[in-house]
Amino acid sequence: MNEIDFQNPEQTIFYQIEKAIKQYRTMAQNNLNELGYSITINQILMLIQIEKRPEISQVELSELLFKDVASITRMTELLVKRDFLLRAENKDDRRKKI
Repeated sequence: MNEIDFQNPEQTIFYQIEKAIKQYRTMAQNNLNELGYSITINQILMLIQIEKRPEISQVELSELLFKDVASITRMTELLVKRDFLLRAENKDDRRKKI
């Protein structure tokens, strides 16, 4: 089995995958910006999931989007402030939001 060369991480497949993902996300975000959309890819992905499953929890969103719950909370706050999302209190459990 080949060992990972920690002295030259750029030679590993993991580095190349991360680099490709970063370049793709940068390109996609630039395309959105050029089209005049002031929203991030992560925010769009979150809105798509909420549209598909309006009852989805923040924990479920964090798992689906590979984000921590605090990041999902921040994204939610931003999207509510910018009128992309509406938030209401859950009538059955006031600790939860809809």
